[in-house]
Amino acid sequence: ILLFTGALLLLFMQGYAQEKIVSGKVTSSEDGSAAPGVSVLVKGAAIGTSTDNEGNYSLSVPSGSNTLVFSFIGYKSTEVEVGTRTIVDVQLDPDITQLSEVVVVGYGTQIKQDLTGNIATIKADEIQNIPVPTFEQAIQGRAAGVFVEAGNGKIGQGMKVRIRGASSVSAGNQPLYIVDGIPITSQSQSSATAETNPLTDLNPSDIASVDILKDASAAAIYGSRAANGVVQITTKRGKSGKTNFNVNYQTGISKESNRMEFLNTAEYLELFREARENTGATSITSFENRMTRYGAGNRASWEDPNSPDYVDTDWQDQVFRKGKFNQLDLSASGGTEKTRFFISGSYSGQEGILIGNELDRISGRINLDHQATEKLTFGINFSLARTRNYRLSDDNAFSTPLQIVALSPMTPVIDPRTGLLSGALDLSTGNPNSNFPIYYNPLLDIEYADRT
Repeated sequence: ILLFTGALLLLFMQGYAQEKIVSGKVTSSEDGSAAPGVSVLVKGAAIGTSTDNEGNYSLSVPSGSNTLVFSFIGYKSTEVEVGTRTIVDVQLDPDITQLSEVVVVGYGTQIKQDLTGNIATIKADEIQNIPVPTFEQAIQGRAAGVFVEAGNGKIGQGMKVRIRGASSVSAGNQPLYIVDGIPITSQSQSSATAETNPLTDLNPSDIASVDILKDASAAAIYGSRAANGVVQITTKRGKSGKTNFNVNYQTGISKESNRMEFLNTAEYLELFREARENTGATSITSFENRMTRYGAGNRASWEDPNSPDYVDTDWQDQVFRKGKFNQLDLSASGGTEKTRFFISGSYSGQEGILIGNELDRISGRINLDHQATEKLTFGINFSLARTRNYRLSDDNAFSTPLQIVALSPMTPVIDPRTGLLSGALDLSTGNPNSNFPIYYNPLLDIEYADRT
């Protein structure tokens, strides 16, 4: 009995030595008020509790553990050494940074709790590796209340961006674009019918985030220029640590999704004959002379399907092509605690599915930040781009390539009398021809030999 009692006493003493009860009260350092719901954890062990409505707590601390961790939303997490104490009272300091989460707005930052505006944010990984020449196309469908529309499928053409609809009937409706705090030009710089897009100079791979200010509060920052909303673009910057190198290459092809069916030579003749017979306005001789003129002066080009001179041109084949896309991005970023850098270079080349439509861009960027003192930081953002935009006229212009389908199918692509494009030369004068083909040939406006 004595031996058994001694063993129990020893176990009780060991258990008592392994744990001790620690209690206390948690208050706020601002006004000394009780802090209910504070998490109290034993560091390094899965043991914890929370304070009651009066801020009191009590828990068992195992032997070998000597630190309690106190944490609560809106307060700084605090670690306290217990030592030999059994009562540990703690005051928590408010976490001003957490309560004042920073949001990039305007020319600087704003505290999130004070932010009343509606902002949509698009991160870099959402718009990376998308084979489009401008970032507006990449953000399409990724921000509520933001409408992005391409006026046509031509490369490098102007984009229509509307934030919560159009705000003006007669004035412009494009938003204000800000890159790293600097307003940039986004309006077309073209005096011709084909719009340009200055934002093609910006490499989408250099973008860290896009913040879209969608309501009237943006006007308090940028004034009347923000009437149509604001698109804030933040480019990538270096982080302290080892230097990271990134190489990205993309390639692809594109082709038209559908083609229209146009009349061939036989169908064309049939309908024109019916029209002549129904109207009686043209004699058979005049009709045949006209067809021969369409056929580059060769009657056999339209009259005899068995003739080697017979012509049946599908003009769509002359303006459609298989488009190509290639893009190479190189970047390096890194630095120390005081100096950080981001350097990038990019080449992008894209051919449209219509001949004559191309976009070539070579760009480079340097973002440098230096922490001179605790309160002084300076840096440089430098970017340089050369963009060549081979544009096409708007779709409603007669000189756009697809208007070539107005030419008759019996007209050859190359005039056998001159060896040049049909319509390039007037045989009687030796000057550029304005009469043959009867309709204007858009290929004459395009450096066709360099773009096939």
